[in-house]
Amino acid sequence: MSDFARKLSDYAHSLSYDDLSEKTIHEAKRRVLDTLGCAIGAYNAFPVKAVRQMALQVNGSSTLIGTNHKTTIELATFVNTTMSRYLDFMDTYFHAGEIVHPEDAIASIFAVAEAEGRNGRDVITSTVLAYEIACRFIDFATIRTRGWDHVIWITMASSLATSKLMNSSPEKMANALSIAVANNIPLRQTRIGGLSMWKGLTVAYASMAGTFAADLAKRGITGPHQIYEGEKGFYNQVAGKRGLSIKKFCRHGDKFRIHDVHIKKYPAEINSQSAIDAAFEVRKKIHNFNDIKKIIIYTYRSSYEIIADKSKWHPKNRETADHSLPYIVCAALLWGKITEEEFTMKKITDPKIRKLLDKTEVIHSAECDRDYYPGMSNIVEVTLKNGTKLRSKVIHYRGSSKNPMSDGELEEKFRELARKFLTTKQIDDAVKSIWNLEKERDISRLLAHFVVKK
Repeated sequence: MSDFARKLSDYAHSLSYDDLSEKTIHEAKRRVLDTLGCAIGAYNAFPVKAVRQMALQVNGSSTLIGTNHKTTIELATFVNTTMSRYLDFMDTYFHAGEIVHPEDAIASIFAVAEAEGRNGRDVITSTVLAYEIACRFIDFATIRTRGWDHVIWITMASSLATSKLMNSSPEKMANALSIAVANNIPLRQTRIGGLSMWKGLTVAYASMAGTFAADLAKRGITGPHQIYEGEKGFYNQVAGKRGLSIKKFCRHGDKFRIHDVHIKKYPAEINSQSAIDAAFEVRKKIHNFNDIKKIIIYTYRSSYEIIADKSKWHPKNRETADHSLPYIVCAALLWGKITEEEFTMKKITDPKIRKLLDKTEVIHSAECDRDYYPGMSNIVEVTLKNGTKLRSKVIHYRGSSKNPMSDGELEEKFRELARKFLTTKQIDDAVKSIWNLEKERDISRLLAHFVVKK
């Protein structure tokens, strides 16, 4: 067995609820609230309905969010992660141009916790563990520029977090991790050019693969040896570097990486969040949009590479629009808000925004590069026909780890997402249950608050 896989599994196995500070426990509950809100808010999305229909054909022990139906842990993970991911409203951790969305592991944790009869404290512990695994790997290696996609970190996190909930031994956890890594190295091509629905579903598949690997290992299936250190292992073939130290992983207190993860205020790609706030500031000074001569967005390298390439300029679907920096900024300027509505085909094809896009330029800025990490600096500059320049710079948007949303703001985000599908009482009961998650004995009872009334 891989030395590092075993060390990582020993760490995951040993982590307990008692190792967590009150601050860390509360942060985990905030993440659960955010994830379940994002999930129920996407209940009627086409990809969600498509994959839900598939899972409804199979019975099991894990709830499909929004329904009374229970399916297998793998299918529940796939569907529920598709839901929490669809609106692109999930949280984000980034470092050195690499990004991961740790919330993507939470659906797998709920699916397995429910099937295994685990309680709220177990869910909290596994959530903190999943965040720690995904984020520490981001600190270690940048794989985006090597052609690999970041969802591999979620496969790793899910395999260990769900193995823990299955009460697997460290040896079986290491086998789960080895199986998960060996067969699930995703290509970055998913996020290049015009984007497809798979942009959101790829991590659902990745998380599902983690739970499947955990289930296999629990039943005695062994995985490849030396999955990290081997000649053709992860270090050489994917990361391009060796030697992540287990000492990097937090063991107790409130230094867990979950505290450093950003929460989105707007349903759009993370690199655009500060640009949206900057656009709103500029918009206050524009009296007539016909007076706009030019729009320039100054941004940092990874933002420029990920959401400002030429293929993102005139999006033809939602998946590309919410990953298009020029479109997002123009939408914020034009309509003064960024919600689900701004990513409908009606808005995407609106001649007014197409006209603004033709006046827009994105520039890779050394100034924004200097602000990068933990900041995400964007500058929006609008030049009017009379020569006036309107400019706003935002580094730490509301929701970033340096400017976090309050519990009240996060709860309002949840309520706004849920109110289309749940009654006021359901929402109140769900919020209360999540804030008291450490007291919850039955995960099924919590998920029962999310059954959509037909």
